Amino acid sequence: MNVGNYMATNIRRGWTETYHFTFVIRWTGARERYRFVVRESSRPDDTVATVFCFTKIRQEDFTWVARRMGGIPIKYENLFAVTIALRDSSGLVQEWEMVYNEPMMFISPKQRGTGILKGPTGPVYELESYHYFRRPSGKRLWSNTPIGFAIKKNGKELAIADIINRGGYYLSTDLSDFEKNLMTSACMALLLRRDLRDRHEKADVYYD
Repeated sequence: MNVGNYMATNIRRGWTETYHFTFVIRWTGARERYRFVVRESSRPDDTVATVFCFTKIRQEDFTWVARRMGGIPIKYENLFAVTIALRDSSGLVQEWEMVYNEPMMFISPKQRGTGILKGPTGPVYELESYHYFRRPSGKRLWSNTPIGFAIKKNGKELAIADIINRGGYYLSTDLSDFEKNLMTSACMALLLRRDLRDRHEKADVYYD
């Protein structure tokens, strides 16, 4: 999958290798899991991040997730967990974790899927689904399934993953290189969650 200057490679459902990341160890038995490697198109031999994604996690493990992620409430049975093994400017790998929780069905415009993205240190980012779109006529409509996701810091949107049609994502222009790599990895995980295939059309990336 190619998205702007980045690409998701080595996309695999399941794996047999052993990893030491906490979420990966915990969710090895998850009913659905996949991983991929994020690279820059201009440097296809270098790894930006390795991303591990897990769905259909057992409800008896929800308490552990909530505690590890700082006490976030888990309201719904549909849980998506991600580990992003991200390289910083010195080449060291940082372990970032993202958890997203949503109902099996959205029945009210007031409902949102919510989550957080956090690392070993630094800021905690908020994740939220969005459901409104506009027709060419300008009419605003609500969808009972998410059409995208916003990643925010202190209420400010830094990235938006658009999962309709070909998909793509939007990035704020004032991100550091590290944040850009982090937001890209998280957005790619959300895009692949929508439709995991061996091949994808080229998606779009926009800077706002």
